[in-house]
Amino acid sequence: MRYPRIKFVSVESGIGWIPFVLEAMDYQFQGNSVREEHPEFELLPSEYFARNVYACYWFEQTAPRRLIDKIGVDNVLFETDFPHPTSLFGDEVHARIKSGLSDCEDSVRHKILWGNAQKLYKVTGPSASAKSTVELVQRIPVTDEQDQFRAAVRRFLNDKLRARKQCSPVAGVRVKGS
Repeated sequence: MRYPRIKFVSVESGIGWIPFVLEAMDYQFQGNSVREEHPEFELLPSEYFARNVYACYWFEQTAPRRLIDKIGVDNVLFETDFPHPTSLFGDEVHARIKSGLSDCEDSVRHKILWGNAQKLYKVTGPSASAKSTVELVQRIPVTDEQDQFRAAVRRFLNDKLRARKQCSPVAGVRVKGS
């Protein structure tokens, strides 16, 4: 492989499909004797995936509980997909994390929620003196432009909350009596 350390991240696609695709690719790779025609491919497709690819999920509940071991805990990241219409925000984020990862060990939850992204993007954790992320954000000097952006995000979130209260989850159809 020309760039063995390159990393790819599959975002906004979930993770439930990955075990099937990896199994199918390995089956075809071996069944069609790809290595004989292309000896430069030293690994199976699933092994290249394990080494070079990360995948994100946000809404899935079954895949995090049942497929993490098939994908590889070191290759999974949690995302909110905010601000897209199907994104998670507010209390929904914590509810999805809790129900999707409640059966996992603390070390697995840590990797998916923080450790894998920290390693991939080479970022450091918050200092022990910060009590919360909110506290960290409050310490950052803010420009007028950033204040305007924050206000716009707050307006957007409030509008989204109002819209969710007025619409059913199916295709934005209004619910009678709301």
